[in-house]
Amino acid sequence: DALLNFRRSKKEVIAASDTYRQGHYLLASYASRIFLNPMGSVDIQGLGHYSLYCKDAIDKLHIDYNIFKVGMFKSATEPFTRNSMSEADKEQSWLWLTAIWDNFSSQITQNRKLPSGALQRYVDNLALEIQNTGGDSASLALDKGLVDAVQNRQQTRAYLRRISGKTEDQKAQYITVDEYLNRINAPRSYSGRTGEIAIIVAEGIIIDGKQRNGLIGGDSLASHIQQAKDNPDVKALVLRINSGGGSAFASEIIRQELLDFKRSGKKLIVSMGSIAASGGYWIAANADQIWAAPSTLTGSIGVFGALPTFQRTLAKVGIHSDGISTAPHIQSLVPLQALPPAMQSVLQQSVEHTYRTFIDIVSQGRNMKRQKVRRLAEGRVYDGVRAQQTGLVDKLGNLQQAVAAARELIGSKEARAFYLRPEQSFREQIMEMLNAVRIQSGTALLPHFARQQLQGVMDSMQHGTGFSLLAGTMYDRNAIYSYTPPLLLDSLPYGWSF
Repeated sequence: DALLNFRRSKKEVIAASDTYRQGHYLLASYASRIFLNPMGSVDIQGLGHYSLYCKDAIDKLHIDYNIFKVGMFKSATEPFTRNSMSEADKEQSWLWLTAIWDNFSSQITQNRKLPSGALQRYVDNLALEIQNTGGDSASLALDKGLVDAVQNRQQTRAYLRRISGKTEDQKAQYITVDEYLNRINAPRSYSGRTGEIAIIVAEGIIIDGKQRNGLIGGDSLASHIQQAKDNPDVKALVLRINSGGGSAFASEIIRQELLDFKRSGKKLIVSMGSIAASGGYWIAANADQIWAAPSTLTGSIGVFGALPTFQRTLAKVGIHSDGISTAPHIQSLVPLQALPPAMQSVLQQSVEHTYRTFIDIVSQGRNMKRQKVRRLAEGRVYDGVRAQQTGLVDKLGNLQQAVAAARELIGSKEARAFYLRPEQSFREQIMEMLNAVRIQSGTALLPHFARQQLQGVMDSMQHGTGFSLLAGTMYDRNAIYSYTPPLLLDSLPYGWSF
């Protein structure tokens, strides 16, 4: 939308790249002109949904994976209990996968004014088409109308000088993304204005307690929401969620704080990013309005718990656990002994209770009959379009549209929106200072690899290792995660969450 608005000003938007992967090309398709390097390509190959399944490996390691879940479509535990994708997961995944692909291809077709079905034919016949061009991917992209010109970097720079009125010996002025973001994100004071809209970004796995940026801590986000509630100038909150879920306890801590925010008479809007499922939907359910993108993955109303035990693994090497206790279940949740049937029953009942709570939350928050929620639940994942059709989402749109809706709800078209950012740790302040100096000077203070090493060391010192986070995830007895294996977009993991 921002690119389209810019184009309406009668200024050109040029996309130039050595190669385009799928996500890059979708963005580039909104440009006035697309340039491709002669040695490059447009790598559109469709979308895929794959995962690794480890049952055989787990059996060979003699690990007992105790699984407790509610929801036929809750596939989070399948990689540990199966060697292949279940039919239920294939069924639900096909629906959202094809919906996202249809939306992706229709946007490109419309933006590039391609014949109907042309992009699908390009994908289906790519191997043959490449063979016909002698392996020249750039020429193929030009022939199919995916790019406007095939030219090298020097030719692109010459074009930019020409349209900006520069002569060949005049140097064009450029601004990097870092410099641009540094300028538009410069601190601003919003105190004293009435009818302000706070934007809070909740991104990452939802975990109990206080957490660093990149994770959603139940206590951290709750404190952040309380800041917005206590600010007399803030009349509405737009909560931007990008999370596949996490701890049910942490999710409920956040939801209760959001309810308290609403009880103060202020409006709550949720804007969903690429994924707002399971625990992400739990915290969204009570919003005055829920906005999602057509490609958002949401829903996944289901619960699971996972507890691996290693007594057989240890026995293979001659290690055994034994002892005494004053109560029968004191060792039940220690992964060195088999899980007793009585404790298995306790854990399954706990998961079922959390599921019923989840159903009630959605029913009340969405003003929907419990019977309908149960039909929509069972761990099913929905794309944004289907979520709107079922009533799990109110409207389709981006963050800017959600902010506009907040202005309408508070009756102030002039209300200013601003990001309410959490307090930064010492490490985060140092890294931001280093980055700011780098941007201002135009050169890196440290080599890139050195900055990565420094940040990694500081992360480990302050927050511990990623292994402890993963271990905590697997031992959560009331997990509401949406497991969405990598969507093969740009050959990078997309939408991965437990």
